[in-house]
Amino acid sequence: KEVLFATSRPFAESAGAPDIVVATPVGQLHELGAVLVSCSARRLGWGVTYLGPSSPAEEIARTAVRSQSLAIGLSIVYPADDPHLPDELRRLRRCLPDEVRILVGGRAVGSYEAIIREIGAIAVADLGGFKAELEKLREGRMPR
Repeated sequence: KEVLFATSRPFAESAGAPDIVVATPVGQLHELGAVLVSCSARRLGWGVTYLGPSSPAEEIARTAVRSQSLAIGLSIVYPADDPHLPDELRRLRRCLPDEVRILVGGRAVGSYEAIIREIGAIAVADLGGFKAELEKLREGRMPR
């Protein structure tokens, strides 16, 4: 993990860059996908706050609000049938300002398509899709 983060440091964000919080929701104990998303965002010039695995919705939202983040990146890999994850995602959406976008990727995303749609999040199929969504968000953002 540290090696990947170190490789993204030369591409650190510039002043006024948009911010993103990256994590995995409670019950998601992996972190490689979230680390890759963090590094990709940094390479695109975004400010990144990485929270790591199994982060509670309230902590993710609190961090996003405090950092005035434009987006949240979530990695969902395993299990594909977690009965608690939909409520965790609903709680996250309720705790966030409407303008904060939630991007969700990972191997298990297809299993949670209904809740991802319900909360108005964006499902991304791969790292290329994630990067494309970040570029769209950056282009459409308003000055603070």
